[in-house]
Amino acid sequence: LPRQEINSDETVVFDWQYTQGLLDEDEQFSVYVLDEAGNDQQIGMVRQPSFRTTRYRLQVAANSLADMSGLYAWEVRLEDVESGEVLLI
Repeated sequence: LPRQEINSDETVVFDWQYTQGLLDEDEQFSVYVLDEAGNDQQIGMVRQPSFRTTRYRLQVAANSLADMSGLYAWEVRLEDVESGEVLLI
């Protein structure tokens, strides 16, 4: 993805596709941001698709990420709700 500068008054939209069907009731997608050192911070989770059955979306107010200056990457993980075990990255 190209570099993008985000202003604090914007909404950041994370959007991805999952083609393996609907999630089981004990599964969720968690969205993490990773800093340049590889440290991660969960910024939200999604359990239902936004568009039909394959598209998922998380919207986050940029001001909630205000203490996170610098360059970041984002990662979506499919996790078990109870144990937190990562099922898919």
